[in-house]
Amino acid sequence: MARMSSISAKRSTIAAPAKRLAAGFTLTETLLALAILVIMAGIVTMGIPVAFDTYAKSVDTSNAQVLLSTTTTSLRDELGMATDVQTSGGTLYFVSGEGYWASISNDAAPGAGKGLKKHVYKGADADSLTEETSQNLIPDAAITDTLGISCSSIAYADGVFTVKDLKVENAKGQTLASQDEFKIRAIMLEEGR
Repeated sequence: MARMSSISAKRSTIAAPAKRLAAGFTLTETLLALAILVIMAGIVTMGIPVAFDTYAKSVDTSNAQVLLSTTTTSLRDELGMATDVQTSGGTLYFVSGEGYWASISNDAAPGAGKGLKKHVYKGADADSLTEETSQNLIPDAAITDTLGISCSSIAYADGVFTVKDLKVENAKGQTLASQDEFKIRAIMLEEGR
């Protein structure tokens, strides 16, 4: 009988853990699962703004490259077809392919959204010009509220226009795309010589 009571005692100790497992999680296990969920939620919550910032930066950089390319194409179209060039008062004037006097300058508005302006004039030569209209060189759709484009100078010598420090900046003034110097051959001026 003593042997029977020891066997039934062993059975009761073996059966006890099985009942505990069937009852559910212990308090420690539940707290550990909650802690893991809170940590995971914190990581996801902190990662979302970083992902949005990275995405916004990559979109701005891509748009800046497109804007720089669009600007160089527009400058090539305008300056490459010039038929006459004169400088007066530090401003470079050219006769566009359409036959009117024009100049290109930076937009006076600072910051993002600025661009290069094309000024159209009436007059016979650079010393007697009066401004008729002013328009953006690049279409408004290409310049966003977050990006702007400018250059430090446009010069002409020996049949070649030289555009210096063409750069695209964001609203914070950071340069996202730039071209230090590029040259545009004035095809119509060369043919006229």
